[in-house]
Amino acid sequence: MTASAVAQPAPPAAESEAAAAPSSGEPVIRLTSRSQQVKLIERFTKVVTLPDRIARVDGFDQDVIDVTALDSRSIRVHAKAPGVTTMTLLDENDQTFSIDILVVGDVRHLQELLSRLFPTAAIEVVEVRESVVLRGWVTQPSQITEIVEIAEQFYPRVLNQMQVGCVQQVMMKVKVMEVQRSKLRQMGFNFIFSGNDGFVTSTPGGLVKVDEIAGSSVTLTDGSLSNPTAMFGIFNPSSTFGGFIEALKQENLLKILAEPNLMTMNGRPANLLAGGEFPILVPNGLGTVGIEYKPFGVRLEAVPLVLSNSRVRIELQSEVSDRDLNNSVELQGFRVPALTQRRANTQVELNFGETLVIAGLISQNQTGGTSKVPVLGDIPYVGAAFSRKTFQENETELVIMVTPELVAPMTPDQVPPGGPGLFTDTPTDREFYLYNLLEVPSYGPHCEGECPPPVPTYDPYHPIGEEHIMAPGAYPAGPPLPPSGSYPSASPALVPPTPTMMQPRPIVTPPTSPSAAPAATREPTATAPASVPNFPPPAPGPSTTRSGSMMRPTASTARGGVTPVGYTSPSSRQSSRPGLIEPSRPMAQP
Repeated sequence: MTASAVAQPAPPAAESEAAAAPSSGEPVIRLTSRSQQVKLIERFTKVVTLPDRIARVDGFDQDVIDVTALDSRSIRVHAKAPGVTTMTLLDENDQTFSIDILVVGDVRHLQELLSRLFPTAAIEVVEVRESVVLRGWVTQPSQITEIVEIAEQFYPRVLNQMQVGCVQQVMMKVKVMEVQRSKLRQMGFNFIFSGNDGFVTSTPGGLVKVDEIAGSSVTLTDGSLSNPTAMFGIFNPSSTFGGFIEALKQENLLKILAEPNLMTMNGRPANLLAGGEFPILVPNGLGTVGIEYKPFGVRLEAVPLVLSNSRVRIELQSEVSDRDLNNSVELQGFRVPALTQRRANTQVELNFGETLVIAGLISQNQTGGTSKVPVLGDIPYVGAAFSRKTFQENETELVIMVTPELVAPMTPDQVPPGGPGLFTDTPTDREFYLYNLLEVPSYGPHCEGECPPPVPTYDPYHPIGEEHIMAPGAYPAGPPLPPSGSYPSASPALVPPTPTMMQPRPIVTPPTSPSAAPAATREPTATAPASVPNFPPPAPGPSTTRSGSMMRPTASTARGGVTPVGYTSPSSRQSSRPGLIEPSRPMAQP
């Protein structure tokens, strides 16, 4: 319904002017543009003023707002019900002003109540006819149900559009550790004695099986001789004695470690199976048999529910199943094993980064059996020859650890370089056939054309220059060595020594009194052997003593004449990998 009104000047009486004037706390809107939007709360008012006197007001919906003239330039707009309407104002200069008015429901009570009860949530309450819309973010999923229950006390219908304001992707780090131990002890003895006048056999436990007896000869079943661990026989023209011994002690150990990572969304189940499937025969009717696969191994089912940015609730179901051949059944010539299961189902709450350990899934089986001849098998010591005993112990222990983590996708600069198998390369023919290497460290991508020089490796005992560093590949011809005797005399270099040169350097004894000759005129107490060529005389200073495999200075000689002990010629050393130091090179003095 639309209505129109003509603005009348205020009555001259002072009482009427005071009643029509706006209150001090009433909001006032001064129109400065030809079109404007105004938002009102239900049952609230606002005052609209124009620069000039208002001549006419029309076009508004009386069911939404109510208009009252205050004076010649002001009107009061009262919101009656939620809705949208447009009000047009015409001033004395025939200028038209259009106001779009939006009236919303009064949800301040509910908004204030939610802000006080849930200070960490950011909820916006919007009234839509007879319903209310709840939009925003909460920090815990349980808060959504609580907020909806409060809103239902104000409105009959609540439209829930709230979301949990935290990361919704959860990675569960699962670590499965299993250990199986088994011990088997077997002891048995079977014998067969046959002669011209008869035979005697003792086969408790079926260690060997008799197939046929004809006269004084005894025939064994094919394949039965593979069961005993030891056999012996005594033969003579008139009799035969055969003994079959089973003495076995067997220990088995199995360790399983699996560390899978499961990625799932909040509230979505994740499954893990560490094992496999085995076929079983299933009758289909009319004499036909089908095949059905049953899973076995370590199974894990988890459903994470994020409670906050630091806490999560996880529903866990773990199961350990093994094939049991002792309780298997025979079906049409096929052996179908049974299934042994250990299962646990639980629900826990923990913080992100904490670890949940499921322990106690331990299985211990002890199986013992004996087969013996009555009376004879019960005799101490002697009964071992008429019996067969078996004892087996099996122990299985399983530990499952689950650690939840909040995760988010990585940016391109956060992706780690490399990956499985990217740090090794295919060996060359030389490395494969001569060095027996199946893979070698990767030196980077293959370069086209001239490769950049590699980074040299510092060697404190053999410093070298860049001209002696080679790139990966075949060895080219080395640089020419300088002729003998061309080393500068100012700084003599180390030369490859001969066996005679490997002798220790002479020890210089310092003077015993301060009145001795100056250091520049001292003479050594011993001279070097005549077979040591091209070595300068020892300079004044501290002497040298042997320590380990190197001649190191202590307190008597200078460093200029120190020679390594046990030094090998560079020409006799071979490089283990291409790209290292060239085998033949001059050595510079450190």
